[in-house]
Amino acid sequence: MQKLERIGKYTLNTLDRIYYHIVGVIIKIILLFRRLRTFEREKILPIFERRGVSIKDYTILKLQISSLIFFLVVAACAFDFLSYSRALVLSVISGSYSLYVIFTQLKLNFDKDYHAYRDFFLGYLAISILIFIFSRFSGVEGHRRYIYTMLFSLIIAVAFSVFLKKRYGRNYTYGEVLESGNVAIVKSSYDLLSGVKPGLFPVVNTAKAKKGDRVKVRVESGFFNLRGSKPVEILEVVKNG
Repeated sequence: MQKLERIGKYTLNTLDRIYYHIVGVIIKIILLFRRLRTFEREKILPIFERRGVSIKDYTILKLQISSLIFFLVVAACAFDFLSYSRALVLSVISGSYSLYVIFTQLKLNFDKDYHAYRDFFLGYLAISILIFIFSRFSGVEGHRRYIYTMLFSLIIAVAFSVFLKKRYGRNYTYGEVLESGNVAIVKSSYDLLSGVKPGLFPVVNTAKAKKGDRVKVRVESGFFNLRGSKPVEILEVVKNG
């Protein structure tokens, strides 16, 4: 009986230490992200703003970098290029930061389109984990494991891309008119839903939009859409400048 009590107390004490350790790590990560947020707001963001990068594009850039790091770390571990211990530390940091940005800054900056962007980046993280699980627990050994894992990665990535396009895809985007005329120059931010990359685009100005107007722009997509969709025509003026 006493032995069982000692085992019970030891187990409870161990779980208690683990709990407080996890809580301590979470608090440290939150404090780190807050300090990083203050640093980037004061030092980094002004650099991008001077280059004409919008807060939306800046947010997407951060998520692209952090989620790519997460994917590379998980993939490196899956293919035995990185140890479990190092992969765990790097994936927790990059993954936690990605989640932090997704549920705070992304939600703040993308409003109505937030769910599409959230699903995209959460899906990206989930695919990375699924690739690791498949590579480690598929039961395939040797060089075939790498080949099958790459095939699995391609299939799941294509399937996820098709799912997003079916659910959220659209053939228009929004932008700001920088130069008016029969052919206007429109500045567009990154738009996942239409596949448009940030940049300046000459478009047909059938809506007679003026400089400073926020406009809805029709886009055209290629078959594989590797270079992104191309804005081609102003459909309507959403907000006068």
